Amino acid sequence: MKHIISFTISLFIFTALATAQFQVGTQSLSVQDPSRGNRNIGYEVCYPATAAGANAPVAAGQFPVIVFGHGFAIAVSEYDVWCNAYASKGYIIAFPTTEGSVIPFPNHEQFSLDMSFLIDHLLGASTPFSGSILGTSAIMGHSMGGGASWAAAASNPNITTMVTLAAAETNAPVSSIGAAPNITIPTLTLAGTSDCVVQNGGAPIDMYNALPAAPYHVYLDIIGGSHCQFGAASGFSICTTGEFCGGFIPIADQHNQMLTSTCLWMDYYLKDDCQAFLDLQTYIDTNEASLHNSTETGTEPVTSCNACASMGLNFTFDDNPQQTSWEILDANGAPVASGGTYNMGDVSATEDVCLPDGCYDLVVSDSANDGMCPRRTTTVLTGINIATLGLGGVFNGIPRLMCGNYTLTDANGNTVASGGGRFGSSESNSFCIVGGVPQLVINDDAIEAKQIANIDTPKMTLMPNPVQDQINIYYNLPSNSDFQLNILDITGKIIRQYTHDENDLSNIQLDLSELNSGFYFVQLRSENILISEKFAKQ
Repeated sequence: MKHIISFTISLFIFTALATAQFQVGTQSLSVQDPSRGNRNIGYEVCYPATAAGANAPVAAGQFPVIVFGHGFAIAVSEYDVWCNAYASKGYIIAFPTTEGSVIPFPNHEQFSLDMSFLIDHLLGASTPFSGSILGTSAIMGHSMGGGASWAAAASNPNITTMVTLAAAETNAPVSSIGAAPNITIPTLTLAGTSDCVVQNGGAPIDMYNALPAAPYHVYLDIIGGSHCQFGAASGFSICTTGEFCGGFIPIADQHNQMLTSTCLWMDYYLKDDCQAFLDLQTYIDTNEASLHNSTETGTEPVTSCNACASMGLNFTFDDNPQQTSWEILDANGAPVASGGTYNMGDVSATEDVCLPDGCYDLVVSDSANDGMCPRRTTTVLTGINIATLGLGGVFNGIPRLMCGNYTLTDANGNTVASGGGRFGSSESNSFCIVGGVPQLVINDDAIEAKQIANIDTPKMTLMPNPVQDQINIYYNLPSNSDFQLNILDITGKIIRQYTHDENDLSNIQLDLSELNSGFYFVQLRSENILISEKFAKQ
């Protein structure tokens, strides 16, 4: 997360509590899990409200869901700082009260299942918050609850991201470290360097090191942070009796760092706030002495939040520019830019377009249905039908141009899409803009044409398409190489990441059952190759 920062940006300090948008409402609720003999799961919930206090009406709008697991024998009231910070910023955050006793000892497996069940319950329709749920969710927890979060995240496809605070290894039969390799969502792991409770066997770093290489994972150390100060640590408690070390930073400093970093993370992954991710990078970089970015894996999902990516659409016409027009359609088929037709006698033209992140189709059309080539003719000069071949020349004293063409280039002159020649009434090129960077989506017809010409061309095929649950990805690369596979939504945002090495087979099967219905893209990226294909999720 090292970035070059201007002087102005380097002064940026984000304080989560200073950006409150809503009053905080609270409710005490419970729900039964029928799969476990109607096990009763009590929980306290904080939410954006029209007025502060118990049972206040929910504020207008839709909000992400967070389920927060408490530490060993720590009352959920010790986490009021999280309740107030997140609810005031537009989140519904629930704290299960189960497994809170010292005797009998908490059952970590059941607590993990409670947290997972609450995620599904709150995303459903039978809660006091139905109609107020955005649809994204996070699992979160401290100490025992942090460890339980890892087990929940490994098995629940409805969880969008995970954030844990000084997570402790869970007891058999579940294991946080054992669950880590099965976690396929982005994770943020926080720890305190002065934590003497969980820094031995089963520490947060052990869980983090067991994560797969992708998607994106970050491990942050709060320098001088203690175990108990991730909560209120108010006087004598079970937590403070187990924390015999010292050298802690003030609790206000730890709270500011943990709330700032986690809120920015949540704003990006749960609210799709691109700038929040860049602000998180800036916050960490400018506070390296107190909030150390120890390690990260995977590819940063955002490198730029440009309002739009500048591109140039360059035409070289045939002898009928008045027949050529174009438009760019967004993922929903709506035109976002268009141009043409052009004037007789025009030889070339350049159109400037600027588009936000997303996926698009460039459609170039010809009103005479013969593409960008001189009109076909039955008159032959010197025994060769020059006009039909598109080779140029003079016919009946009129100069004939060669077939025309077009290229769409990014701000650096790289070709994003191209075409021309005799394509009939129209032809289409698909491309996406991710993080302000345009990239071509190769279609099968273009690949097949190149293969006919004996060009060793990368190819990727998706089956079935549309897909319901499982999708098979078949690929052919010029040579074995490591590559990364991304799933993008229609806005061009990376929502899933998978890393494969050269020993993998030439096909991959992915479970996409958790995706909502709509259009998505599979993107295969290696050092010198970028292929994208669109698919529909039913």
